[in-house]
Amino acid sequence: MENTHAEESPSEVWHQLSSKYPDHPDLQADPLYALPGELIVLMDDKVPGLMTEEQMTFELDLADLTGGGFLFRRPFGYALLDEPEYRSVKPARVAQLDERQHKSAFDIKELMVDEMRESGASDAAIREFFASEAAMNAEVARCQAAYAGWLISNPEFLRERDGLRNAFDQLVVERQSFPMYPRSFFGEVPEIGRADSDNRDAYATYLRFLRRWGLDGFATWDLPIPMGMEMNQLFYEVGQNGGRVGFHNSLGLSDAGSLFFVPWCMLASKKYGFRELASHYWRYQCPDHVRGWLDHEQKNCGIETFIQLLRIHRHLHLAILPRYGSLPKWKVTMFDKAYAEYISTSPHTVKAARLRLSRSRRPYASQ
Repeated sequence: MENTHAEESPSEVWHQLSSKYPDHPDLQADPLYALPGELIVLMDDKVPGLMTEEQMTFELDLADLTGGGFLFRRPFGYALLDEPEYRSVKPARVAQLDERQHKSAFDIKELMVDEMRESGASDAAIREFFASEAAMNAEVARCQAAYAGWLISNPEFLRERDGLRNAFDQLVVERQSFPMYPRSFFGEVPEIGRADSDNRDAYATYLRFLRRWGLDGFATWDLPIPMGMEMNQLFYEVGQNGGRVGFHNSLGLSDAGSLFFVPWCMLASKKYGFRELASHYWRYQCPDHVRGWLDHEQKNCGIETFIQLLRIHRHLHLAILPRYGSLPKWKVTMFDKAYAEYISTSPHTVKAARLRLSRSRRPYASQ
């Protein structure tokens, strides 16, 4: 997607870049994807002739000024690949809502700590609790990145995404951001914002797509953001939900995954984990469009492989090829070596992932 629309208020960092490179052709792209600085240096060293000195300077400046690149002339990041998330990519009203949610989450955490201390928990036990929670969140993020990698290699998802983009892209441009799946705080059905209620039918279609594929939204049309796992906290209750702020409304999520209510009596059992429970119920009721994801281990394609597909898609397909064109075979070989060093793996592994991604997307690309 390339938009050359008028932007409401380009960010200061955009002005810095565009004033230094006023006639640079890549500034017409929206989104404009940045490359990590470390990868730029490795490619310059190991892929001779790929970039001129001026191009390398531009790439390094772009990397220094923004995490993931520019969308609507504001910096953005893709957190699933450890890119910084810049709030300036969001309209002021959305950034203010995010700020309130972050503050509420911090306040609730402080209340949880007080509650745990009152119940007799030591400081060491409290630290262990939050460290365990952080480890779970890291595993959730790892699975989200892998699922995103499966999606961007799935022709069915890509075709449906294109249909949604054709119907909804103008609204994204007008609001200067992608709507995220609505959240509820106390189990209530979230209200539709005024900007989205003016386009109720299109917004409903957008939400159905997010539910169908288990997405929170998009960073860009080429970078989906999968939903994460949510659980009630045990130590602090707010209304009908536990300590976390901003739950998805459970009434609308049956299409997006499995929902479990685990009563206190079942917490004594160590026989079943959530994966065993989900696998049992989805064995014969799995939606066809996500069966490939749930069966991926049978095809010798694990989580790390899909994360590699996402990385290659993000850096090679969205940044390098659009700016530098198709690479001759010897440069592709040298890219594999540079990228292998960047992600600490072997060139053979990079080549296998790159070819797998190309094969997977071929039915979509040949349309």
